[in-house]
Amino acid sequence: MSAILKELDYITSKQKTIDALLDAGDMKKRNGDNSGWTLEPIYSKSDCDIGFVRIEGVDSGRCADHVHEGSLEYLIVLRGSILFNIEGRDLRTVNEGEVCVVPAGVVHHSKPLEDDTKMVYICVPRDPGMKELTKRMSNG
Repeated sequence: MSAILKELDYITSKQKTIDALLDAGDMKKRNGDNSGWTLEPIYSKSDCDIGFVRIEGVDSGRCADHVHEGSLEYLIVLRGSILFNIEGRDLRTVNEGEVCVVPAGVVHHSKPLEDDTKMVYICVPRDPGMKELTKRMSNG
């Protein structure tokens, strides 16, 4: 197995991603019971996920801290608003129609601020050349 594949296997084994949140019971897939956090995946692959999240009420609380080691996550609030937290800091309120971006490898969570909050999540693979490109750009 190549070094890259071994590294990918290691990263994947350490991720607390959507699947881990589902397994832990922090979220559940839509099945007719819409209480709490419900997830409706549209597309899912090892390094790319797209879907909808619905949070029934503010009393549902926040989702668990989690990280996507190999992918960026975009959260688009379709209805309601959330409090967006990165690495233990409440960063900002994200309102209906707004987007927040979670860098790859950063611990984060969100909390609904209104009942019946809905979001789209899009996790896309991190470009492995991006770190090197930004390093070269900053050096002149």
